Formats: sequence, structure tokens, C-alpha cells
Amino acid sequence: MATATRAMKTLSVRVPKELMERLRRQKVPVGEIVRRALDRETRRREEAEWEERRRKAAAPMRKKISTKDIVEMVRETRDER
Repeated sequence: MATATRAMKTLSVRVPKELMERLRRQKVPVGEIVRRALDRETRRREEAEWEERRRKAAAPMRKKISTKDIVEMVRETRDER
């Protein structure tokens, strides 16, 4: 995730004092870790949202094809081999 060329906004987060001290002591790159975690979580949610829309859009199509029709199509495909 290249952030150097992107416009950035500031986000403030409160963390317990002890955690902040440990982060500083270990020289943890908090900003980069938070950016990656937020990007990952946002992508995960967008994918879940897309999957839900896809599932809802496909539902009417699944209702139109009977199990019997599916079985027949599978058998025909097998017979073609």
C-alpha cells in the first residue's frame, strides 16, 4: 500500500497509557500498522457487502432452476465426455 503519493487525513485514537509506552519502547510503526489494518478491514467489509449483493441478485435465478433440471444438466455434461 503506497501512501507517499496519496492525500492523507488525520485519525486520532486513544490507547491505554501502558500500551503507548510499550509501543514506543518497541519502536512500533503505529501509523503504518493502523493504515494497513484499516485498509484490510475495509476491504473485508466491502467484499462481504459485494458477496451479499451477489447472493441476493442470484436468489431469483436459483429459484427458477429446479433440482431436477440441474441433475439433468449434470448428466448431459457427463454424457458429453
